Amino acid sequence: MQRSPRLFIAAVLSATAVSPSLAAAPVTIGSAGAVAPSELGVTAVGSRGASEGALALVQATSPKVHALWRPGQPGPSVISGLQEATVGDTPTARALDFVASHQALFGVAPTALRVSAVRPLRERTVVVLQQLQTIDGVAVDVWHRTMAITIDQRGRVIAVSNDTSPAGSVARATIGLDAAHALALQPGEGGSKDGTRVVVVGGAGAFEAAVFQVAKLGTFDAVEVVINLHDGTVSSRQSAVRR
Repeated sequence: MQRSPRLFIAAVLSATAVSPSLAAAPVTIGSAGAVAPSELGVTAVGSRGASEGALALVQATSPKVHALWRPGQPGPSVISGLQEATVGDTPTARALDFVASHQALFGVAPTALRVSAVRPLRERTVVVLQQLQTIDGVAVDVWHRTMAITIDQRGRVIAVSNDTSPAGSVARATIGLDAAHALALQPGEGGSKDGTRVVVVGGAGAFEAAVFQVAKLGTFDAVEVVINLHDGTVSSRQSAVRR
């Protein structure tokens, strides 16, 4: 069966549609040096203007459509006002179909996203997509950059929460994981040297980083520490314990 062209893009956001755990944690960016170009996969396919233009197509058929943008984000962080049919046999397939059909709206290519979680709720399913950045032929997660798509039992997209944003040029690593691990530790702390390699995107630009889970010795407390692998600074240090 041949698919007919889509002329609208929309989703409905409800307070129960997206789990609070999907929200990105705040990032404090350390001072970064000059940003050197990296070997990148195609991540950005649009801009804020292109996204607004794509949304304008929706308004002709769905006057209640509404979107919210965060500064510097090409695609909206929230879209509300309509329900959209998708194609696929599973919620995951339908979520990917939705993203592939709406590149101009979100400004991030489908090839820069992977499915990281599928969360069934009462009468809907949330599919979480993790943003990726390709460095030296390896796909690396972009830290705390996700898109959560909520799909109802009829296969319609009813909610979208979006934190994705193109990384652009990424400042490359100049220190290794051992050196980064030493920077992450404070007196009375310990942790594995196997840090998770990520790309961090923030106000100071994008850079390669390593994330460590650091334990406070003699306690049940833990700290998540992000080390900027480009300039050797602590980018973020925050509690990893949910209270």
